Amino acid sequence: MQIGAAGMSSRKRFRQLGVIAVFALIFAFAFIQIAQVRAATTVTSKLVQSGYQPSAVAIDQKTGVVYVADESDDNVTAINANNNKPIVNFTVGDSPDGVAVNPYSGVVYVAESADNNLSVVNPKTDKIEVNITGFDDPVAVAVNSHTGDVFVVNEISDNVGVVSNTTNRLLENFTVGDLPDAIAINPNTGTIYVADSADDNVTVVNGTTFRQIANVSVGIQPTAIAINPSLDAIYVAADASSPPQINIIEGSTNTWVGNVTVDTGPDAIGVDTSTGTYFVACTGPSYLDSQDNGTVLVLSSGNSLIANVTVGMDPDAVAVNSQTHEAYVANYNSDNVTVIAVQGPTSSTGPTGTTTNTSPTSSTSKSSSIPEFPFELGFATLATVAIVGTYAIARRTQLRRI
Repeated sequence: MQIGAAGMSSRKRFRQLGVIAVFALIFAFAFIQIAQVRAATTVTSKLVQSGYQPSAVAIDQKTGVVYVADESDDNVTAINANNNKPIVNFTVGDSPDGVAVNPYSGVVYVAESADNNLSVVNPKTDKIEVNITGFDDPVAVAVNSHTGDVFVVNEISDNVGVVSNTTNRLLENFTVGDLPDAIAINPNTGTIYVADSADDNVTVVNGTTFRQIANVSVGIQPTAIAINPSLDAIYVAADASSPPQINIIEGSTNTWVGNVTVDTGPDAIGVDTSTGTYFVACTGPSYLDSQDNGTVLVLSSGNSLIANVTVGMDPDAVAVNSQTHEAYVANYNSDNVTVIAVQGPTSSTGPTGTTTNTSPTSSTSKSSSIPEFPFELGFATLATVAIVGTYAIARRTQLRRI
């Protein structure tokens, strides 16, 4: 009778442990489903035909119209964001290298490097209203969203021209570093950031007085710049650094706080100001595609890698529609535009940089683009281990009792 009772008791314990194991399995399955929901970010891409050698892109955030400057065609292609089809091509000056849109009026500004002028285009008629002269190899243009004033980068004369949006006249020039190549303006503060490619730094300028606030050293040959206004983070592409990198500047202090290393030279950056996701266009070849195609890295605001997207040859510019969360990448030598759509959670919070380097030009920098490991997935893994352990203990106990 005692042996039978012992066997009965062991079977009872085994059933209890079995129930526990079942509940643990259900618990783990539920958390796995949560992890899958959180990870359900989809990234898709498609191509839109543009003109010959697109070199710059800008978006009217109100209408969704995308403007692509076709450098060798001397025109601008306007794309409908609703169906991603070209609407019209309109002629501008020789070698359009920069394009920007006034966020309120929708007026389009096109910098033409070979003509040394700035074309002002009416978005309703797609015709040039005025050509502003007096520039010296203008390669980039930006609009202050508060004042409407336009800022044109003169690469040869190492300065930036200030154009009134009301009179369409060149008001003045302010000096920056050697061979300025890109410009961005913080929409919250009006502060101007200019990437000086030959000086390996960024010139920070007061948006009201046009006086220099700071010079921030970044990686070698900075050629692109973009801003996340929510984090007050400025991203600067340094394509000649070893390894190539995206340097991060903290806007409140104008100091370098870290970088994100990439595999090949970054040529352009675009930020989704709604989510903080940013897009880095890198020239090929890359580890993803051994041909001439470039790669766009999709990164969260916390600098975690979301996706690698193969694009066309020599991606030269990126602009992001913050309403649709679509990035438009101008592929210079493919004569087209890659549209990258990001849907789902992308982690909208995070640090502005990873300070693993002792200096911004260090070749021993560590990449901060390591995908985050979801808490739920880790918990589910532990729960699964617990299930296996529970079963093993139960089985061992049963055998010992028998």
